[in-house]
Amino acid sequence: ASVAGQIDVLDGSTSASFSRNLSRITGYNVHYAVRPDQVEDRIKPFTKGSNAAVLGALVMVNRAVHDAVLLLGEDYPFLLEDTTEPCIRDGLDKVRGAWGGTDWKIAQDRMAEFAKLVSPAAIAGQIRTMMTLCGK
Repeated sequence: ASVAGQIDVLDGSTSASFSRNLSRITGYNVHYAVRPDQVEDRIKPFTKGSNAAVLGALVMVNRAVHDAVLLLGEDYPFLLEDTTEPCIRDGLDKVRGAWGGTDWKIAQDRMAEFAKLVSPAAIAGQIRTMMTLCGK
């Protein structure tokens, strides 16, 4: 089966479509954050991972997403080695088969830690530290 047929794609390209789909995103227990290898001058933050963490969901992501490994750990169970269709298909199968098991629990724990890093209190603390360091 095609990978595309196994993934729901929610449009967030405009503020109206984002608002329309915002409530739907909370219904997923795993978010798909696989993206092409990044060009060095176009590094994008791992916001899909942050969103998943805040919502209590897991994330399936490829190692080439520059901060995914940093934030989730080298051994996060649902890191993909590449973006080929066979690798993604195997990753989807692994996620489905992991439900409630050890890998699922490890991923939940990592995502809970990630959620703490991006919580409003943590972000406010980081801003406060930066302001202090800058003498403001």
